[in-house]
Amino acid sequence: MCIRDRPTPRIQGGANPPGGAAVPPHQQTTRPSPRPQMPPPPPPQPQVQPRGQQPPPQAVRPQRRQRPQSRRRPFITTGCILRFVGISLIGVMVAMVFGAAGSAIYYSQVTAPVFRDIQDFEDLQARALQFETTRIRDAEGNILYQINAPEGGLRDYVEIEEISPYIIHATVSTEEREYFTNPGFSIPGIIRAVYQNVQEGAIVSGASTITQQLTRALLLPEEERTERSIERKIREIFLAAELGRRFSKEEILELYLNQNFYGNFAYGIEAAADTYFETDASGLTLAQAAYLAGIPQAPAVWDPVRAPEDALLRQTQVLSLMLEAECINTGRTSIQLPCVTVQDVEAARPELQQIAETQFEAPQLAASYPHWVVYIQQQLEADPALGPALYTSGFDVYTTLDPRLQDLAQQQVNATIDALAGQNVTNASVIIIDPDTGAILAMVGSRDFNSEAIDGQVNIALTLQQPGSSIKPFTFLAAFRRGWTPATVLWDVPIEYAIPGFGVYAPVNYDGRYRGPVSVRSSIANSYNIPSVLALDFVGVPDLLRLLNQVGITSLGDETNPNQYGLSLTLGAGEVYLLEWTNAFATLANGGTYRPTYAIERIEIDGEVLEGWPYQVPEGQQVLDPTLTYLMQDIMSDDEARVPAFGFNSPLSRPYTAAAKTGTTDDFRDNWTMGYTTELAVGVWVGNTDNSPMLGVSGVTGAGPIWQGIMDGSQQWYPAQPFERPAGVFDQTVCRDDGTIPSAFCIDLPIEPTTTEVFSPVAPPPDTDESIYQELQIDTFTGLIANEFCPNFNETQVFFSLPNPSQTIDVPEFARDWLLNTEPGRNWLNSRNLTPDRIDFEGAPFEACGPDTPVPELFISNPASGSQVTGVVEVRGSANVPNFDRYILDFGLGADPQGWGRVLESNDPIVDGEIARIDLSNFQAGQITLRLIVLDTAGNAAETQVTFDVLAPTPTPTPTPTQTPEDAEETETDEGTPTPEP
Repeated sequence: MCIRDRPTPRIQGGANPPGGAAVPPHQQTTRPSPRPQMPPPPPPQPQVQPRGQQPPPQAVRPQRRQRPQSRRRPFITTGCILRFVGISLIGVMVAMVFGAAGSAIYYSQVTAPVFRDIQDFEDLQARALQFETTRIRDAEGNILYQINAPEGGLRDYVEIEEISPYIIHATVSTEEREYFTNPGFSIPGIIRAVYQNVQEGAIVSGASTITQQLTRALLLPEEERTERSIERKIREIFLAAELGRRFSKEEILELYLNQNFYGNFAYGIEAAADTYFETDASGLTLAQAAYLAGIPQAPAVWDPVRAPEDALLRQTQVLSLMLEAECINTGRTSIQLPCVTVQDVEAARPELQQIAETQFEAPQLAASYPHWVVYIQQQLEADPALGPALYTSGFDVYTTLDPRLQDLAQQQVNATIDALAGQNVTNASVIIIDPDTGAILAMVGSRDFNSEAIDGQVNIALTLQQPGSSIKPFTFLAAFRRGWTPATVLWDVPIEYAIPGFGVYAPVNYDGRYRGPVSVRSSIANSYNIPSVLALDFVGVPDLLRLLNQVGITSLGDETNPNQYGLSLTLGAGEVYLLEWTNAFATLANGGTYRPTYAIERIEIDGEVLEGWPYQVPEGQQVLDPTLTYLMQDIMSDDEARVPAFGFNSPLSRPYTAAAKTGTTDDFRDNWTMGYTTELAVGVWVGNTDNSPMLGVSGVTGAGPIWQGIMDGSQQWYPAQPFERPAGVFDQTVCRDDGTIPSAFCIDLPIEPTTTEVFSPVAPPPDTDESIYQELQIDTFTGLIANEFCPNFNETQVFFSLPNPSQTIDVPEFARDWLLNTEPGRNWLNSRNLTPDRIDFEGAPFEACGPDTPVPELFISNPASGSQVTGVVEVRGSANVPNFDRYILDFGLGADPQGWGRVLESNDPIVDGEIARIDLSNFQAGQITLRLIVLDTAGNAAETQVTFDVLAPTPTPTPTPTQTPEDAEETETDEGTPTPEP
């Protein structure tokens, strides 16, 4: 029957009048402090206490209330009618599963066993307040922290009349506006859920009410709470219906508000009010209520400590829902709620602003390795299956933390920060990861968790920092994908980029010097900035972002939005999380196979492993070509290559195989050393939490010693092995100056011309034809590459032909300027004997002769080359070309004249005719060379020569032509060379 006892009203007033109430003076300031100019602070942090010294606090059960006696009289309510209709509807659902005849029996079977031990409200309260200790352990099983109960084992339970009507309004507006009028479940919601589930063929909609949520938390077995099935949903609805039948709306809402988790160890509305606003539940204002009511749906997402912006956004959403609801119908309950209007919200603006400016602090708890413990607890709370049971199920949580590495890392941090104290260095953070599995083996969130002076509770490993030059290996890996090799040569010279609207971007190296041509290996090993900028210019920002996404970096966005970055991204202009950044280097250590990090190995209850555990290490994604990754492993572990920048005894040079890369940001605000062996990936950040600059501390002098100490100390447990060389990787001798297969010209250079480098089969060394030293046969008339279309007038020329890696600037022009106009550039040329008469710095032509290329008709048919002549010689031949301008006939002594004398110059073409007569009778016996040159109107010239022997001298002092063109009356004489008269 749908007959019940009418409850006695228990709330007498307690609601603020419309328009809101004044905020009491003690509530007007709630731990406000300016928001730091850095990422949001981390979630709640525990205090350090040695393992095994945390006695479990005693859970406190609230004192039973003496409920007022009431006169009861039966009545039939609207809720009863709705319950009847709803259960009938559910019966249809049950009939689908169990058959119509079994519906009533099934209802009894579901509800009777559950409510057998719940005779009154106090029994329900007791169930809600049951706690079992959850223990967080390290990888060796040592207890790091015991989670006994919220607020250290105490929870302040408050009755409904002691709870601000604003939090009731905010909760009901946000969770279930029809709470006071429905029977514990939503009939429209059920209909909608049934429809959606039928449409999708699976459980996609739950239609949970406040009563159902409480039912799920208190009455369903743990294994059923996250189950998605029609049967489980029917059980939940039947139990919620029975809960709503047995207990009043006031009682259910009271339990719900005391049961809710509000994040940061705050269970229940009283704990939440105190944790965030230092008040009690009865004193919560409109602004405070709107802030708290939105948290329980996703405490890890709308965390006021870790995600303050998201929490404020959620507060705005709740205020909108309260305005939509305005005046909530509380049905036949005794609860009185204010109507929330726009005027109320406007009146609350000052307090809303105050909340927005408040930096909420994390509560402190006793724990070993506090940053790690909090990181684990956040993961547990965020899990929809584990979070609700965290304080009631007695979990044993075995984590991946290796206490040996954790202690070692903390020791190295302490020692280094102490040593650098005089250089304004106060903080550091360390992450250590197993590259093979992704297991986090150590996490030092700050130098001193309990130090307020350095904001020690901030876990730097989970905040955004600029990576400096530690990003460079990934830039060059993106270039390897496009064919670059460790031997590829880049020009470390002054370059400039014109940035529209921003002037000129001119990158410089750390030391302000320029080194000319440097290999990729040398560029990475010595962290040269300009080659790295050229590398990013070559691959483009989208390619780099795509690669970084593939190795697990989420903070920089993806390739769909590259315009937020410029070329300075490769110098560390973005921001990364140390945890993600270390795992990116772990991907390099693992041969390009990416695995996500994890921190929880398994979870047990009473010695039995919980379903779904232990953690199964995924196969991993091969996001980088293993052969290209090996090239980077080889470069980053090359101690000899980094000597020019770091010297012989830097912290990066180890007696075992270890890859490393440093990073330093502007003004020494952040410095990094990132590296790995086959067994461990270690990431170290050093700086100040307030982002103040250090005094001349770089990545190698700040983070480097910590990294070195961890790597050296861990060898006893995790001995490094040489990186495994993938199949197909090979060594090849290449030209040192350009990384190509050596040409004859390169081999003949006076310096050590070649080097041996390692190559991937997907990016072999370029062939000789891509050398910067291009020896080509050139058609001297057109300047084009000679071929069958222009075979007669060509010569071998050597060109200095630089490739241009840039998409936007002329790098060869900047390189030529450095070579020809700076002392280091000229010294580089002189060391190779590259003089302008030996090599053409303007670059080789790209085009060759074709069928339509103009070809000169130019030859000397008499005298023939090698002939013997005496006396007067007739010079015959042709000198003609399309767009003819003139031809010139010169002579010189010997087979290789050192100077030329002009015989004649004519503006009339000649074809197979007599060009001139020359009297050679006054010449001594020997060789003479004639040179015939033809020019067109564009200035293109071709020449031909013949050399012949003069047999005997004549008494004539100089040779005299017997025939000359009219326009050859003037003569020209090269210095020191006789010129015949006409």
